[in-house]
Amino acid sequence: MAVYVNCTIKSFRSLGFSVVKNPDECDVWHELDGFNVDDRFFYLNSDQVRRVVTIHDLQECEFPERFSRAELSKRKRIFEQIARDPEIEIVAISEYTRNQIKKFFPQLTNNIHVVGHAISHVNQIDSNWGAPRRTPATMGKFTLILAKGWSHKNIDSLILEILQNLNLLRKNNFGFVFSGSFEMSKEVSDAVNLHKAQDVISLTGFLDEQTKDVYLSSAAAVLSASDYEGFGLVAYEAKRFGKKFIGFDLPVVNEIFKECSSPRIAPQDFAGLISACIEEMTSVNSGSPICRTWDDVVTDLIYIYWDKELPLVSVITPNLNREPFLGRCLQSLSSQTYTAFEHIVIDGGSTDGSQTTFHEYSKNLRRMISEPDDGIYDAFNKGISASSGNLIAFLNTDDWYERDFLRKSVAIHLGGNAHFTFGDNWFHDEFLTTKAIPGHHNYAKGIEKNFMKFHHTTVLVQANMFEKVGLFPRRILFPVKRELKIAADYLWFMRATKSGYRGLRIPGVVGHMQTGGISTTNNKVANIEGVLCAINAFPIKSILSLHIWFLRIFSISLKRNILDQRYLFKVVNLLKQNSPRIYLILRFIVKKSRNYF
Repeated sequence: MAVYVNCTIKSFRSLGFSVVKNPDECDVWHELDGFNVDDRFFYLNSDQVRRVVTIHDLQECEFPERFSRAELSKRKRIFEQIARDPEIEIVAISEYTRNQIKKFFPQLTNNIHVVGHAISHVNQIDSNWGAPRRTPATMGKFTLILAKGWSHKNIDSLILEILQNLNLLRKNNFGFVFSGSFEMSKEVSDAVNLHKAQDVISLTGFLDEQTKDVYLSSAAAVLSASDYEGFGLVAYEAKRFGKKFIGFDLPVVNEIFKECSSPRIAPQDFAGLISACIEEMTSVNSGSPICRTWDDVVTDLIYIYWDKELPLVSVITPNLNREPFLGRCLQSLSSQTYTAFEHIVIDGGSTDGSQTTFHEYSKNLRRMISEPDDGIYDAFNKGISASSGNLIAFLNTDDWYERDFLRKSVAIHLGGNAHFTFGDNWFHDEFLTTKAIPGHHNYAKGIEKNFMKFHHTTVLVQANMFEKVGLFPRRILFPVKRELKIAADYLWFMRATKSGYRGLRIPGVVGHMQTGGISTTNNKVANIEGVLCAINAFPIKSILSLHIWFLRIFSISLKRNILDQRYLFKVVNLLKQNSPRIYLILRFIVKKSRNYF
């Protein structure tokens, strides 16, 4: 799917989209600012290009006295053009905005979606302050004040209130950064210069996307002095970075932060705004949990762009007497936000009642095969043969998904540039401690010597890959004859990579794995199988990399006390004293292999 968006949000590309520069070459044209729409947008052939337009707010309808006659006429003309073409999709950034659209333009029959976001045109840096623009690295704690490119009538009052607290702010090394275009009155500008307040008040002008994100991630809080009920862009920016948003008590702010704590100040109480900012900058634990990222927003937009039937996902679960572990597994499936999936269970002949549990609690259970099998990969292969989905996922009974796993994974497949997807995985042991296993975006580089850089729990694979690559191999004949118990998926993905298939990473943690299974309790066997599978798939490359595999197995043996560590340290010290060159060479090899003695 090729998309034309007039911004530089990297998430569009990272999630598998082809972002084109020419709207004539796209499948979807998304105008991110409904009141600065390219006229060509309205005259494209709707059979070829899906058109989407974002509406941020309707200030010109609620406060027409603030706008010129020409601006009001332009807004009216744009909505008339949208109303004449019901094929155009509308994205409102909040429920409040959707309700306002329906209120002021009841004649619209277009589909209106709600996707909370602050994606808009990216402005170039244009500092309009006399002093050099300060970077976050040169500042203490600061509050960021964002505007999207217009003068604000409340700025004078806000700056005067900051000047009232100048000594306190300087004493604590606190500051305020104004980003955007602000017009101060001459009196206020003179007051700032009189107090030489440029060390506390910094104006950046417009910021590009990357620079703005640096300021947002560094800020202690984000402030908006807008008193318009429908303006939510700044609040979404704060929410994206998990920052406390400080603003007036308005309906759209309450909607955006319904799940996050945020100070609510009575309208026109500028002293209250500054006091809340100072309190937040003083706080040691400032900020709230991150609620929404650009990747989440783009995922929502993908489903708006997609106008065909959603693909069916087949989730395959092997089981043999694992009834005590089924609760989390089945709960994670029933809570998925993507519902177009079927659940296929391959049971090896359980006698602990787990079959009954599957029938009672797996809402999407389509088929259960209950017969003896030859291990997990034999069960996976049976499930693949029995599946009818376009995409296939694998979920063991003691593993579980994040609730958005399928939704995020399918979204990347809809982009059309991935054959399989994977993400980050958490390992959990019996003591509830966790270890992150990140899915590496550059997994294909060195796959023959670094084992899998992702876990099969986080994988979503196109079903037609199994027709071309084959099912999971259960044994190999080269370099030696061996049954595969642990590394068959590793060999399969090496063969897929060798055949030119491409995988894309899902941002963030999407899967969880309970330790105690065969792959986590038999590391030595896993590494031996890994060596043999790598040689099978990439003979020359793998043989040249055997020293890395040797050191990996050696390191695991050392950690498990298979070798006497005291004797090893004696050998290392003797090498260091009597053969420094050999010692340095060994140390270099171990360091390059990312292992240690």
